[in-house]
Amino acid sequence: MYKLLIADDERSTREGLRSFFEREPNGFQLVGVVDGGLPALAMAQEHQPDLLLTDIRMPDIDGLSLARRCSELANPPHLLIMSSYVETQYIKSALKLRAMNYLIKPIDLTELRETLQKIRQQLDMEAAERERKEKMRIGLNHSRSWLRGHFLEELLEGVCTDTGEIAQQLDFLDMELPEIARYGVLS
Repeated sequence: MYKLLIADDERSTREGLRSFFEREPNGFQLVGVVDGGLPALAMAQEHQPDLLLTDIRMPDIDGLSLARRCSELANPPHLLIMSSYVETQYIKSALKLRAMNYLIKPIDLTELRETLQKIRQQLDMEAAERERKEKMRIGLNHSRSWLRGHFLEELLEGVCTDTGEIAQQLDFLDMELPEIARYGVLS
């Protein structure tokens, strides 16, 4: 389940969305339903939601400012904008912030479901990519450990003597040894 934060100053919209996600989670778990941008920002910092569903016009800070501030978080949430206003400037601003969609109130639940499905697919792809990178990192660390041992053997056996090659290997293997030195084993 992905974490979802909802921010809207209209009580009926907040409660309607809360009810919708309680009936049909659509792969999302509510971490908060708040009435403004400032409480949403505090919750986003605390809960690190995967998706921020926000209204544009709110009394404290507007949804676009909230989205900009959330984009600076360590793990910025995906953005889904909702508004009663079909204003070109709002839509352009939402697109610049890479919003996944701009929903017009009252929200069409079919459109919401379709949008949530696309967002979930995007989140799934991102999670798979993070997992792939983590496996590669672990594999590289294992390989690097073996390569370090192999490099040290070559140094000790005198196979590797070129200072340029030694410097290159030390840098690649993240090792700190003098580049110009004689290496060997004393017995």
